[in-house]
This record gives sequence, C-alpha cells and structure tokens, in this order.
Amino acid sequence: MYDLPVGPGRKYLSEGALGRVVGGWKLTSVITVGSGFPLTVSAGEDTANIGNCCRPNRVAGVSTALDDPTVARWFNTAAFSRAPNGTFGTAGRGEVIGPGIFTWDFSTSKDIHVSANNYIQFRFEAFNFLNHPNWGDPNTTFSNVAFGTINSTRTEMRRLQFGLKFVF
Repeated sequence: MYDLPVGPGRKYLSEGALGRVVGGWKLTSVITVGSGFPLTVSAGEDTANIGNCCRPNRVAGVSTALDDPTVARWFNTAAFSRAPNGTFGTAGRGEVIGPGIFTWDFSTSKDIHVSANNYIQFRFEAFNFLNHPNWGDPNTTFSNVAFGTINSTRTEMRRLQFGLKFVF
C-alpha cells in the first residue's frame, strides 16, 4: 500500500482546499506472474488392454512446442500418434507446458474525515485491471476431437467495484 504524499499533514499541498480534495489517497497493487504447468498427454483409450488409460506414442524428432501457440492449437499435436494395440505408448510425463498467468489487481481508497474518530471511506477496486486473458489448460486427451485446444480461462476477465463505508 502506498499513501500518496499529498494533502493535510503530508509533504505536498498540506494546506488549503485543493490539498483536501486531491490528498489522502492510498494505492494498492498486486501483480501475479507465473509460468505454465507441465501437462501429461493421455491416450483417452485403453490401448494396452489393462482396464486403464495409457499414453499415446511420441513421434521421434517432432517438438511439442509451437512458435506461436493459440487457443485453437496450443501445442504441436503432430508430435503424438496412437499407440498400437497391446502397448502402453512412449509419451512421457509433463511433455506439454500449459499457458502461464499474468494479472494486475489494483485499488485506491480515500478516507474523508467528518470528525476526529469518524470518517467515510471511498474505495475503487479493479481485478485483472488490464483485462488480460489467462487461458486454462489445453485438452491433453489424444482421442478427443478438441486435442490441443483451449476452451476456458483460468481467471475472470476484468471486474470493477466501488465501495463506500462510514466508520464510526
């Protein structure tokens, strides 16, 4: 939290009506940045015939990463192929990296004193202030028609709220 140095009792504009109007504001900010999680691709079918899902085969020499991933194609789906019946598949754990996260939450507030112990607090808050889309994980089931696509977001889009309270 940062208390702006403007207004009564502060370094700048400590006297006068202008200081009372523009002074007393507090700023708060939280920035969250994170990388994506490693994800494991599953076959979506029991190719090994053990009653449990297996993994697809990994195509040798083909990278899972794309130069410009999009929600329609987050990773290189051509890097995987169906494992033959009776086999477990060669794809390893965590071969695909999901999308990262970036959010900036911001708030500002001002206390307006009406007496020595009583004041009105005005507050404005913005969550995901820049309205940055934080994509959910891609579909990692090889047999699914949506394999490699992202169909959700991890966080909400921008949300703004105002508040007013009387403290006595």
